Amino acid sequence: MTTITHQVTVEIVFCAWCSGPIALERNRQLELRRTHKSFYCPVGHRQNYPGETEAERLLTALNLAQGEVNSERTRRQNLEGTLKQTQDALTRATTRTQNGVCLHCRRHFVNLERHMSTKHGKGNGLAVKP
Repeated sequence: MTTITHQVTVEIVFCAWCSGPIALERNRQLELRRTHKSFYCPVGHRQNYPGETEAERLLTALNLAQGEVNSERTRRQNLEGTLKQTQDALTRATTRTQNGVCLHCRRHFVNLERHMSTKHGKGNGLAVKP
């Protein structure tokens, strides 16, 4: 006759209805917590672990943080695009002005400073016509 000895470590939890003890192996208990599947006490009362596990809480927090990062990344890209457009417009206006082209009436003048002061008035700004 052969004798086989198998040692099992169990954790005791108690039924929420009748307070009867329920012996669960540690791995089984972890799996039930992770999957939220039902199990039964010896009397037949249905049990489960409805609460969110630590891994689920961390995953939710990670997804929320990734959403915020993506939102900020999109916002930054939009701002960089706007900045690039503004820089390009400023470069075009500066180049045109240096070449003697009036930004208001789009005509070429040898003495652009005199033209701006006599035709468009001082303090009128450099508003570009659309």
